[in-house]
Amino acid sequence: MPLQWPPEFALGDAEIDATHCEIVDQVNRLIVACMEGRGTAQVRELLDFFQQHVLLRFEAEERLMRACRYPERTEHQRMHADFARKIRQLRQELQEDAECDEALGALNEAVIDWVFDHLFTADRVLGDFVRSPKQHHCPSRTPALSSSNGHH
Repeated sequence: MPLQWPPEFALGDAEIDATHCEIVDQVNRLIVACMEGRGTAQVRELLDFFQQHVLLRFEAEERLMRACRYPERTEHQRMHADFARKIRQLRQELQEDAECDEALGALNEAVIDWVFDHLFTADRVLGDFVRSPKQHHCPSRTPALSSSNGHH
């Protein structure tokens, strides 16, 4: 059964929310590709996606946290930095050894763990905070980086 991005997890920023949906779509493609024995090619696509889109989109989410004075911002930013570091490390390992099963397995684990631990947990808490009636100072739409493909 594919993962789905529940609408109630939305942060209220169209670009950030679209990126979260794209992440779930990419992870679903990775899971299917691995089940069909096409994991290596899909991993490269996923790494490119994270490098080109997700890591840059962290900035938009961090701007939203600053604007809303999110009390867990420092820890949330640390999670972003840790994940970015892990993606860069795995990307380097795969460049050095194109068929590195260990790196492929580590990427699968890192991405799936991140989806559950970060998107479905930490970002949900952030979304609850942003949508809280007490957060009058939170912008309903923050400036975010331009979407390159408009995919939802």
